[in-house]
Amino acid sequence: MIKIYTIGAISCDPDWKEKFQSVKEKWESHGFKILSPLDHPAGLTYDEYMQRSMQYVFECDGMIQLPDWRDSPGAVAETGLCQALNSSVECRQRPYIEDGSEYEQAFIDHFMGVTA
Repeated sequence: MIKIYTIGAISCDPDWKEKFQSVKEKWESHGFKILSPLDHPAGLTYDEYMQRSMQYVFECDGMIQLPDWRDSPGAVAETGLCQALNSSVECRQRPYIEDGSEYEQAFIDHFMGVTA
């Protein structure tokens, strides 16, 4: 199953759980396995959350950036790692998009093997 990791602001968004749950449900309906901050256990330190999140970047086939991702230092760091992996010839291309953008269908098609 294709693994997609979702990133976005958490600390500055009191409704972050609902936001990530909505995205998870939407993309799972397209047949993707969604890796999300929702998967992390409660009570970890910020560093522990970031270690787990960075591991998701290595595990995922693609990344979805929520519209507020730039408001999160952690999501910015995850994006930087994703971009670094894109430049590595040993790694598959790991596209990332903003949820709801005009590129959403192209993203789905890319991973589902649909050609125009």
